[in-house]
Amino acid sequence: MFKMIKYEFRKHITSIIILLIVYGLLEAVFLYGMIADNQNAVVISMALLIMLTVVSYVFILVLGISTYNNELKSKSGYLVYMTPISYYHIIGAKLLYTLFAGIGFAALIFLLLTVNYNMLANEYSLNDFTTVFNVMLRTLGTDYTLGTLLLLVLVQIISMLVNFFMIVTVAYLAISLSTTILQNSKAKGFLSFFLFIVIITVVLYLEGLIPEIYDTSKYVLTVGQAAVNQIPIVIASLVVAVGSFIGSGTLLSKHISL
Repeated sequence: MFKMIKYEFRKHITSIIILLIVYGLLEAVFLYGMIADNQNAVVISMALLIMLTVVSYVFILVLGISTYNNELKSKSGYLVYMTPISYYHIIGAKLLYTLFAGIGFAALIFLLLTVNYNMLANEYSLNDFTTVFNVMLRTLGTDYTLGTLLLLVLVQIISMLVNFFMIVTVAYLAISLSTTILQNSKAKGFLSFFLFIVIITVVLYLEGLIPEIYDTSKYVLTVGQAAVNQIPIVIASLVVAVGSFIGSGTLLSKHISL
């Protein structure tokens, strides 16, 4: 498994370097703005760094899906999927690489934004990050204690990760279906996309039928209740992700033909 993750990393090293160069250029623009007292450069670089958070998320998502698709639909995939390694290990390695890459870039963005904000705080006599955070807590009301807010943030992070992997694994399942038992169909690329949309639509519809633990139509929820309300959806998405992972591995092991 570890060797497969290293293989995924080496395969995507060029894309990672390009993304890191973009981060470096934006940070250089920010530092230039601080040194030259150019507020336009500071504001633009900070805004682009924040936007890059979403771009990085989508980039890693698309890269993980497109790589799997290209390997299955090209002759080079033979070198990977014909090795004496479990298909579950191969798919698992791709998912773990995606997880590590996502966490790495998220940590880098958070570090840069925190450092940059504190530099701005020192330069322009603003409140530092901790002070701003505490003020936000007081402003949001008595319900927003540090403990309940951390609970909500934790649930949101877990929910984002589970949804991320649900999207990736459902895409893997759709691609696996079009490449194995539906491999003789025309326009397999369109078929993969169509299957992905259908599966995601059905999953979202079924998740919408899950009853809420705390009824939002009757009263305003506390932060803790809002966090708890998301747990059934997270569990459902996790079940879909695991099912799609198992389904993809099973399809490859029984029907793959490269």
